[in-house]
Amino acid sequence: MGVQDILLLFFVLAGSGALLWFWVFPRTSSRFLRIQLLLLWLYHFLFSWIYHFYLSSVGGDAIRYWEVSADLSQYAQSWMGYFGFSTFFIQWLNYIPSQVLGLNFLSGNLIYGLFSYLGIVLGIWITDKVFRPMDLPFWIKVLPFLIWWFPGLHFWTAGVSKESLLFLGLMGVWYTRVFIPQKIYVLAIFWLLIFMIKPLIGILLLPFLLLMYWKEFWINWKVGLGLLVLFSPVIFLGGRWLWVYSHMEAFSISDLLRFSEEQLSFLASYGANSALPMLDYSLTWRMISFLFRPFIWEVWDGFSLVFALENSLLLLLFVCSILFGIKYLKSFSLSLGLLFCFTILIAFIYSMTLNNYGLFYRMKSVWLPFLYIGLLWLIWPFIIRKFR
Repeated sequence: MGVQDILLLFFVLAGSGALLWFWVFPRTSSRFLRIQLLLLWLYHFLFSWIYHFYLSSVGGDAIRYWEVSADLSQYAQSWMGYFGFSTFFIQWLNYIPSQVLGLNFLSGNLIYGLFSYLGIVLGIWITDKVFRPMDLPFWIKVLPFLIWWFPGLHFWTAGVSKESLLFLGLMGVWYTRVFIPQKIYVLAIFWLLIFMIKPLIGILLLPFLLLMYWKEFWINWKVGLGLLVLFSPVIFLGGRWLWVYSHMEAFSISDLLRFSEEQLSFLASYGANSALPMLDYSLTWRMISFLFRPFIWEVWDGFSLVFALENSLLLLLFVCSILFGIKYLKSFSLSLGLLFCFTILIAFIYSMTLNNYGLFYRMKSVWLPFLYIGLLWLIWPFIIRKFR
């Protein structure tokens, strides 16, 4: 570890501590939330270290992202030569700290951990707003915040990864809608981050954002038109890149199914230990497998046990929402309802293109808050009646 890495470690710890003291705590009046945010700060950065040592021992894309060697097809000769979408974008972000400043992989994980911790702070504030403080037993009071302690959420967002940036972007979009809906330029910045790191998700998110903000765009149509004009070139370039990347010749149901089969066959060729025969499953069982498997009786080691316990809680919430929450569907706030539906859409896409538990765990991690909070919200009136 060089001098620059030691300085970076001090900067991250001191900077995040100052962030808590001068920005987070003054905006958080509840002692319950303050304690959580402080403990989550320690918890999240612990996962940055775990992520670092795990990836350093088994290898992975994150190391190549940091070393700017994951995709060299652009033959970049300078920093701006790396600029692009998806892998190119994360390599462009990493170029200066990694190649110019010479920071090591641990420093990179701490930097990304700080970014994703900001997303957790926003998520805690949103959760408090959605469920509103009430006079409830402590174990009921902590239920809405339990999602922010899921190990999978922290592990996959606490280090150098696309998931870390995607998570910050998604939480930023939700926070903007809940707390500062009039600041559409802030929404645009977070959406742009999502779009650059995951173009498909950015494009698919647009109709949901238009529904979410239709009143604001209708009233301030000049702002909406200006944003459309401003981002049209970006959307066009991203869409063209996505089309070339997918190798699809046309856009139809048959072409989408063919793409799904090719993707699943490609992944099956790797023979991953946790691979599932997704091509043999029905669409319903694919969705169930992505959302809720491995079940508790399918575990094979400590990591899979943690994954299965998280899935068991989600499955319990799903069953309870079917039994007690269907009648409360209309009570969804616009933002939570749309983001919950968007999460189901993304889950469907992943269920059609992924085939093993490891990929399920990684890709699902950033969507867990929308899934968990959405399902819990459906049964929250029932819980309040029983325990208040």
